[in-house]
Amino acid sequence: MLTNAALVVDVAWPELPRELSGPDELVDQLVDADLQERAGITAVDEHGLALALRRPEEAETFAADLADRLSALGMPDRTYLSWRDDLGLHRRSVTGRRIATTARRVA
Repeated sequence: MLTNAALVVDVAWPELPRELSGPDELVDQLVDADLQERAGITAVDEHGLALALRRPEEAETFAADLADRLSALGMPDRTYLSWRDDLGLHRRSVTGRRIATTARRVA
């Protein structure tokens, strides 16, 4: 069960690979026991999906794993994952490269 405090990871893409008939097929290929244990899909459409993490403290690891899965399915390089936590807004490409973290305090 997901709580209202769940951290949401958004995934946005410009287009799906030709091999996929639509976002529902992408979801079917992404979802396995590990993903179901770690997150729940809260929304999906032609250009993105949202996943609510069950353990928000694992956001970085989850995003890296999800980026690997999406890349293996042939998602374009312009596919991005983003989420907001206590450290600010995070964004990374499906290639796993961190694009930005805003509002992060510098020690």
